[in-house]
Amino acid sequence: MTILDMLDWDADRDDGRPGSPWFNGLADSLGRRQVEWLAEVGGVERLDDGPSWVLLSWIEAAATQVVRTRSRSMLDTAVFGMSLLTKSDLDWRDVSLVGSLVRRGALLAGLPYEASVTDVCARAGELGELAAPRLMRMDAATTPTHVESGAGERFAFERLPPDFDVDELERWLEGESG
Repeated sequence: MTILDMLDWDADRDDGRPGSPWFNGLADSLGRRQVEWLAEVGGVERLDDGPSWVLLSWIEAAATQVVRTRSRSMLDTAVFGMSLLTKSDLDWRDVSLVGSLVRRGALLAGLPYEASVTDVCARAGELGELAAPRLMRMDAATTPTHVESGAGERFAFERLPPDFDVDELERWLEGESG
């Protein structure tokens, strides 16, 4: 079993929300085993799309947890996860939407986002060097894809439903629409 196996997530077993066993286990691993993560991710040419999307989803949930806990370590862990995504083929616009939630979460929690990026990226070596300029440019506003709801322990960044028919778009993309 490799460290990247931590990104195997089964939605039928765990909802992936903050506080769930999978969420907490990945948070602990990303926070405590950074050398191993850097070695393994640094050793692959590209992170596969599946694990990349799972990591991005975890970071999205972590943005909510940053606000709920006001934890610098949770912020640092989310920023570290973002640095790993420099090895993915994900469209950086998608990554930026989630990155903006992390920055917004830090702002709402009163945490030093820029200091976190500087510290984490300095420890993340080559991946950190690639990630730092991108992370520093993240917007601190809630993205148009999400809304903020609740307060304290009930705070959440909630994803808005798309304003288009997903099934119709898929049919169109597959050339089935006339």
